[in-house]
Amino acid sequence: ILASATTAAFADFGTSNGKIEIEHCKFNKLDAKTSNGSIVLDNINKMSSAEGNYNLKTSNGKIVIELNDSAELGCMIDATTSLGSIAIDLPQLNYFVDKKTFSMQSMAQIKSANFDTVADKVFINAHTSNSSISIESAK
Repeated sequence: ILASATTAAFADFGTSNGKIEIEHCKFNKLDAKTSNGSIVLDNINKMSSAEGNYNLKTSNGKIVIELNDSAELGCMIDATTSLGSIAIDLPQLNYFVDKKTFSMQSMAQIKSANFDTVADKVFINAHTSNSSISIESAK
């Protein structure tokens, strides 16, 4: 599934054994779910002044979140994976990583430095099992 330059209040993408790629889209609410496939979220934004809520879930697939460097949009990401790692490469962002070795689960909460001071916010919940999560600056 490929969604590019799409604007909608709500989007719901689901597949099995396939990749979901979402690039340059504006949604207030997004649900993306796949098994045995990856999810790529590239350069996202939200449609209106409401808070954006994005839920990304896959098993046996990697999640890649590429964020633009926007002074107007605050972002908070809750990321969890089992049997995988979480890689974060974001300048100008505050983040916290907590790994629990007893359950083979990694968790991270990433919050943009401007999150508490801007009105426009996006909350991203990303979960995968048996793979990794990468959070980086948009190219």
